[in-house]
Amino acid sequence: MKLINIELIILLGVLFCTARTDAQNLIPELKVFEQIVDQEWIGRFDNPEETMEIFLNIEAILNGSAIRKTQTIPVAKYSSETLIYWDPEAKAIAFIHITNNGYLSRGYITPKDTVLLSEGTQYGPDGFYRKTRSETIFREDGTFVEKAGHTIIYKKK
Repeated sequence: MKLINIELIILLGVLFCTARTDAQNLIPELKVFEQIVDQEWIGRFDNPEETMEIFLNIEAILNGSAIRKTQTIPVAKYSSETLIYWDPEAKAIAFIHITNNGYLSRGYITPKDTVLLSEGTQYGPDGFYRKTRSETIFREDGTFVEKAGHTIIYKKK
């Protein structure tokens, strides 16, 4: 078994077996997520012709030292898990994102006002990799927008 497969198995075990923590107990470095944590969201692409619903659950875990995002798009048979945590060595918010179709992304999140800028590298099957950049924009009406080559608008479920 390859080393990366062992790492993924361990990570998934942590993701699925951890107790939830409420957003009020997030460590200070993750407080920028406080307004979206411990809630369920429904997203839609900003293209009116696209009718797929995207279900997103965001929860604080590991006594507030990490955040787990679970995303599913039932119509597309797509799912993913993201673990967000404070990287003390890099002194930055880090993420690892794993999808059911064989992709893994790693990188860092930089907060600026009402925007979270995510930059990293995506790895896929057959040695594929590319640099990624996305933005999460918090809006005054309590919704948020994710821009990553496409735009998804999330509202509370």
